[in-house]
Amino acid sequence: MGLYQTEGVVLHKRPAGEYDKTVVLLTESDGLVHALVKGALRPGSKLGPLTEPLSWGLFELFRGKTQDRVTGCELRSSFPRISESYSRLVYAAYLCELEMLFSSQRDPDPEAFWFFVSTLKALETADDCWSPARRGEIGILEFAGLFPVFEECVACGKEVPGEAMFSPELGGILCPKCAGTLELSAGEIYPVSPGSRKTVLHLRNSALADVHRVNAQGSVRDEVGKLLRRYIAYVLGSRPKSAVLVEKLEERAGPRSRR
Repeated sequence: MGLYQTEGVVLHKRPAGEYDKTVVLLTESDGLVHALVKGALRPGSKLGPLTEPLSWGLFELFRGKTQDRVTGCELRSSFPRISESYSRLVYAAYLCELEMLFSSQRDPDPEAFWFFVSTLKALETADDCWSPARRGEIGILEFAGLFPVFEECVACGKEVPGEAMFSPELGGILCPKCAGTLELSAGEIYPVSPGSRKTVLHLRNSALADVHRVNAQGSVRDEVGKLLRRYIAYVLGSRPKSAVLVEKLEERAGPRSRR
């Protein structure tokens, strides 16, 4: 027990009684932290506005026996441009939910924390949200050690130059021969084009500052988004709640842009 400071981003909030709220923080020093914010819902509360979702800052917390408590915050940014755009807000909420689902409490990963902050920065300034959102998905999977194999067949290890099938259960692509042989044991499998595989790997290898240059279009854009969401749903055992809004947003936007 005792006071500590850490860089953190608020991922989620919910009321706790009449005047308090609890928040979920992704922190640099402690991974996921569930913390109480006393008096946050009272009029004039100083901590209330500083502990809203997407608030990034230097947090001071008291480490309790059962739950931490936020005692102060030096705000770095609330990413205001995200809140001004419905599409940015939907993608940001989705990425926040993924962080809560794939990160662990009291399991610090400073690199993963700063990647998430950089993802929010890229999302805030993007004219097209698709690329930073996909890069965020891929990065979260990578830091969790769950990024699927797209370079070669997960069954035989051979390169797949043409069309392939993707197996969420096996965690990667299958060549046509292995897909036919393992059809009954590989679970549900989905076709994935060479263009989609190339786009996923391009996104993976792109720095967030340059990810806007990955300009997927048409069927490749739709295929990559659906493929990653199907894989994430399989890994988690259910679809993230906010994925529904992402799907509706992308369906309305059409195949060319996600603004």
